[in-house]
Amino acid sequence: MGLDVRFARDEHGRPTASSPPPIEAVGAFFEREVGPDPGLGDWLLETIDDVLAGRESGATQVNAGQGNSYVTIDDSYGGFAEVCCDLGELRVPHQDAKKDSYGTFLLCEVPIPAFRAALVDWLAFIRT
Repeated sequence: MGLDVRFARDEHGRPTASSPPPIEAVGAFFEREVGPDPGLGDWLLETIDDVLAGRESGATQVNAGQGNSYVTIDDSYGGFAEVCCDLGELRVPHQDAKKDSYGTFLLCEVPIPAFRAALVDWLAFIRT
């Protein structure tokens, strides 16, 4: 089953992504981190493929942007991607937003294959 991530373009033609709770972090990460830097998405795909092929084992973390956003690809427990999107001081409401000493963020875990498929779709969308 795929992830419910919706893609659109804003009034300026910029790509946007959104996803409902409990996976708000996925849409926010795609829009805030991968949208401005598609190379990060390519790097994530390479990392996912390395984990799935057994070239990487355990938990492999890919850090993004200037904040504390990251994706951890973990092959344990059937495989999952932990997605953390640093929202900084963003005032856009998110139902699942959390706060700590570093700021405001979204965090979720999703199955690796579903995350990979959504990422491939996002990269295709932003490159058209």
